[in-house]
Amino acid sequence: MTSEIESVYKWLVKTYAYKYPSEPLNQLKADITKLQQQGKSRERAVLELSLQSGLRLLELDKLKKEAGSEEEAITEYLKNETLEFDEDSSEIKDLVKKILEGQVFKSSDTLERVKDQAGSRLPLTLRYFIHGFAYSILMLILGIFWAVTFAVLLVIGSFIGFIIGLVVLLVLVGGLNSFLTDIIWSVHVKTGWMTILVHGLVLVIALVIAGIPQLIVNLYFAPNLPTQIVFFLFYAFIDGLVARKIGEQFEEQ
Repeated sequence: MTSEIESVYKWLVKTYAYKYPSEPLNQLKADITKLQQQGKSRERAVLELSLQSGLRLLELDKLKKEAGSEEEAITEYLKNETLEFDEDSSEIKDLVKKILEGQVFKSSDTLERVKDQAGSRLPLTLRYFIHGFAYSILMLILGIFWAVTFAVLLVIGSFIGFIIGLVVLLVLVGGLNSFLTDIIWSVHVKTGWMTILVHGLVLVIALVIAGIPQLIVNLYFAPNLPTQIVFFLFYAFIDGLVARKIGEQFEEQ
């Protein structure tokens, strides 16, 4: 039976394979050795590197709450854990080979985001901004086509047209955010039309709530171009943050 630390190690190997495709195992060995020279065990070094790379362990979070400190939580997590694998292991080399050949894109481990954590060198805040900015611009373009379609539907079907138009809008919102969440964060979102519909509904509600401060300011102060530009740039970050968090809730497991 594979131990917890061996599962973490395999996750770390995958991360390094994406991050250092030319020599992932050599780089991993060097980083582990560096921590071991500080007096840390191999198991501890592997766990710390995984946490630094963005791995989230629910068990470790639970232990941290119980123990009161990260140091004690890590110690408790590693109790009786022995890492059998190393960089020269045939199983590990085979795993790296499969990754580099494109045979492994996503682990079955629901806690990992390999491409997200290793595939992008952009700062986190910048990616939030890009997500929000891209969402705003693309939604503006799609919104123009939607508005025309919506007007036609209202003329043709009145109430039924209104409902269809609303559904189309929510699908557009959910679909666009699914696309951006995938390409920016490498979080693969469920694509069933009902899921996308609910995704869009939840995102619209969240963005409306997030936009309340701007609405209040606009009600009390006459809107002007400089203020609106500042709000747009600020909300690009806020919208990106909200959109990513909502998108993660619909991730494929």
